[in-house]
Amino acid sequence: MPGILTMVVLVGLWEAVVRSRVVDFQFLPAPSAVARGTGRLLTSGELVRNLLHTLQVTLLGWAIAALLGISLGLLLGLSETAWRYSMASIEVMRAIPPVSLVPVALLVFGFSIRMELTIIVFVSAWPVLVNAIHGVRGVQSELLDVTRTLRLSRLATIRKVVLPAALPSIVVGLRLAMSLSLVLAVVAEMIGNPSGLGSARNDRKRNAVLRTTPSMPMVST
Repeated sequence: MPGILTMVVLVGLWEAVVRSRVVDFQFLPAPSAVARGTGRLLTSGELVRNLLHTLQVTLLGWAIAALLGISLGLLLGLSETAWRYSMASIEVMRAIPPVSLVPVALLVFGFSIRMELTIIVFVSAWPVLVNAIHGVRGVQSELLDVTRTLRLSRLATIRKVVLPAALPSIVVGLRLAMSLSLVLAVVAEMIGNPSGLGSARNDRKRNAVLRTTPSMPMVST
């Protein structure tokens, strides 16, 4: 309740500041105006259509990133040789800024959903991969000794011991990847895909700028 009351107070202050014109924000309407605009978008169906597109791309990219991150995390966490030969490449690739991938993805895939998925998967897979490696390499040696004593196969060891022990760390990576997937989906739509919430936001802002920009007078010759 205290947290909810704090949010209500902040929204009320926001409404009062905008209505009193103490501070003039060109593109920051009052909460009441935001509510009316949201109602119009819901009525027209535009918000639902764009929201479904963004959620679809977000969940698909997150699922692919999770599959790649967990699979490679198990491989690199269990194999010392694979980790030794790939560690440097992973650290270099992790340092690539996500924004620098946008022009390359646009050139390869154009303005399409594949461009969005490329950016989402590349960036969102890293938290899952790193946390999966950390979780697998952090399995207690006593548990592995038990599996060798019971003569469990490699697959049974992974399924019954390694994955359950590494699951808390993997879940943390999945949560981080979900947040990144949603943010990157909106950013990719703002830059290079004429669909989804990001593209709709650009269209709304462009229309607002056109409405507030005075038109140039026509000069007859």
